Amino acid sequence: SNVKTLDKLENEHKTYCQKVKNEAENLQKICRKLPQYRIRNKENDKNFVNTKPYRLSPLLSCKGNGVDLVNVIAKKRYPPLVPLSTTDVTKDKRDIDYYFKCQNENRAHLMELTKQMQYNVDYKKRMKDEEFRSSQRHFATWDRYWGRPGHGAPLSDTRRGHIDRMLFPQMVPVGVS
Repeated sequence: SNVKTLDKLENEHKTYCQKVKNEAENLQKICRKLPQYRIRNKENDKNFVNTKPYRLSPLLSCKGNGVDLVNVIAKKRYPPLVPLSTTDVTKDKRDIDYYFKCQNENRAHLMELTKQMQYNVDYKKRMKDEEFRSSQRHFATWDRYWGRPGHGAPLSDTRRGHIDRMLFPQMVPVGVS
């Protein structure tokens, strides 16, 4: 199977080289036909550069002795660094005593934070209860004033009483008769 694979690769290489040669020949034919692409003759032109000693492409001879420009021009590309955190199994692991020590040092701080959290929860609950009681007093006052809950005509003066007495309780001065 290795021999077959090598033969197949060699045949593919030969067909590729043949295709490149054919394309080069076709290009030369086109250059001969078009006047702007004609190769200048060294007898007619003083600035003529003879390209015969230079090999323009290593593929034309199919020997592969030329320098591969991809290796010369291309930059080395390393895989991009992953910005996500990763674990390192080779890293020295801290023993369990380290974590107990940190836990003991932070215990007082954690207790203080827990107390603050509990105080905030209790404070919010007290404020909510106080707001509920205040709204109940408000609606009870208005229910007595109007006679029907939430709407309707006011009660008569005799049943209603004075709104000043309901809103502001009577203060009896001491020592005044």
